[in-house]
Amino acid sequence: MPGRHCRSADGGETWRTANHGLPVSRVYPLRTRPESTRTLLAACGPAGLFRTDDGGEHWEKAGDFSCHFLDLFAGDPNLMVAGTKGLLKKSYDGGRSWIDVKLPTLLTWLSNARFDPTDKNVLFVGTFGNGGLKGVRQ
Repeated sequence: MPGRHCRSADGGETWRTANHGLPVSRVYPLRTRPESTRTLLAACGPAGLFRTDDGGEHWEKAGDFSCHFLDLFAGDPNLMVAGTKGLLKKSYDGGRSWIDVKLPTLLTWLSNARFDPTDKNVLFVGTFGNGGLKGVRQ
């Protein structure tokens, strides 16, 4: 099913469309919240960030910013980061609201961001052309 988002409830034996409210044909990362496999977040590039709480049946906009990557901190399901290019956002409430993260000026195009799995104050950021960066909250 090209250009459609699909869902399987039987381990991939059968598939059905699951894109009601998801108006794009491309999803970059798709992340599941650790405490609920029915809550997912989808980074949809220029269309923004989308969220479902019913396993993909219905989607709603969760971030009105261009989004090509996102990561959730395993130890706190409400803590996440998302962004693209020179933009990095952080949420402390499960993606319901977002704040800007200040970045060094050398970071003009971000490719990814990941939390240290054991320390929510440590964030690794990858870039296109400028290498990687490790940020530690003081």
